[in-house]
Amino acid sequence: MKKLILLANFIIACHLIAQTGPARISIDTQKEISSLRPFWTYFGYDEPNFTYMPDGKKLLSEISELSPLPVYVRTHNLLTTREGAPSLKWGFTNAYTEDANGNPVYEWTLLDSIVDCYILSLQCSALERSCRRSASEI
Repeated sequence: MKKLILLANFIIACHLIAQTGPARISIDTQKEISSLRPFWTYFGYDEPNFTYMPDGKKLLSEISELSPLPVYVRTHNLLTTREGAPSLKWGFTNAYTEDANGNPVYEWTLLDSIVDCYILSLQCSALERSCRRSASEI
């Protein structure tokens, strides 16, 4: 019985707040409220190994060139450990593994490559072509 009363109240409430006619939206395009703060300079992705591959470096450079502001990247799985070769799916860096005795082994090579790509691809202006050439050497 309680459920029925709650359902009835919900239906009545929905009916009371439901719109009874067409909505009217008015936009004054001449009135500036504030400047547009670009939100598209922030993005993230899951496959960290894509970063240092040729298409990944190219994409980071292109995104940077398109933006009038600095580009910020949030990459997932930067400290993920897995077995196998890095690929476009299920990315990892193996920054931390353990040897046969359970001792920590730290390997920063892949993570360093990713960070190098960020530095070289995201902070170069269109005039700094030498920086782009350096990025291709990673």
